[in-house]
Amino acid sequence: MAASIKAGEEPGVYYVSGSTWSVGNRYSLLKQLGEGSFSQVCLAVDKETQEKVAVKRIPNVLDSLENAKRVLREVCILRRMDHPGIISLKDVFLRPASSGRFVYRKGQLVPTSLDLYLALEYCEQVRFC
Repeated sequence: MAASIKAGEEPGVYYVSGSTWSVGNRYSLLKQLGEGSFSQVCLAVDKETQEKVAVKRIPNVLDSLENAKRVLREVCILRRMDHPGIISLKDVFLRPASSGRFVYRKGQLVPTSLDLYLALEYCEQVRFC
């Protein structure tokens, strides 16, 4: 996966494979690790802890009831996991979606779509014998 990551003009905004990521000031994206039909994952550095983490972006998380249930289930399971052989969930945060629906409220366009970000423990390649 050799997709390039381009930093945006605003702090904490990155462009990854045509998608806009808004991770705030805490994370610095380094490279894309993977992409599927459901989400994208990038390697990042947590500036607070200096740890490498895998940040997973799930766009328009509330787009459908089925999608929202699936994501909620994943977060609930990951929060409860505590095993050395399973990656741990470090952080969860929502940002207004870069694409999706907007409504006009009190003279302003307000996003009704949200992107969900999961910061997960990053595991280097491990070989099991």
